[in-house]
Amino acid sequence: MFSILLRTCLNVTTDASGTMIDETRYHESLPGIRQCADEADRIVIIAHLGRPKQPEDRYSFALLAKRLEHDLGRPIQFVRTMEILAQTQGQAGIFFLENVRFFPGEEHNNADERKAFAHLLAAGCDKFVNDAFADYRLSASTYDVATILPSHLGPLFQKEVAALDQVKQSPQHPCVIVL
Repeated sequence: MFSILLRTCLNVTTDASGTMIDETRYHESLPGIRQCADEADRIVIIAHLGRPKQPEDRYSFALLAKRLEHDLGRPIQFVRTMEILAQTQGQAGIFFLENVRFFPGEEHNNADERKAFAHLLAAGCDKFVNDAFADYRLSASTYDVATILPSHLGPLFQKEVAALDQVKQSPQHPCVIVL
C-alpha cells in the first residue's frame, strides 16, 4: 500500500461557527488533494487554520472535512487525535487530521519536540507532498516532516514558484512584488 502525507493550505476565512466565508484557498487546494488521492491508497491530509491558542470549534476542520468529502465524492475519515491517526496506519482511504495547530508539537520552540511530532505525522507514510506555499513557518508539518520522508512539491506550490520565476525571468520595469 502506498501512502502520502499531504500538507496543504486550508487556512480559509471562517465565521464564528467555523463555516467558510472565503473559499479561495479551499478551491486552490482541491487539485492537489485530488491528485494525491488518485495516486495513493492512503492519504493523510494535514493543514492549519488560524492561530488558535487552544482547540476551539471555530478553528476545527470538522465542517471542512464534510465539505471535502462531498466535493471529492469519496469518504473521508476526520481524525481528531494522533492516537486515532496511529490506529489507522495500514488502512486505505483519505484521512483528514484535525488542525495541526491544536497539537503542541507543531510549532514547539524545542526542535526535538517538533521533530518528535513530525515523526508521528510521518508514521506509515511513504512520501510527503508539500502543497502549502503560503505556510512558510518552521513547523513540524512543513519543515521537519520534509527531513523525514522523501518530499515533493504539490501542484499549487509549483504554480506559486513558477509565478515567482516568471517575474524573476522577465520583470517589467518598474517592478514591485508584494508577498
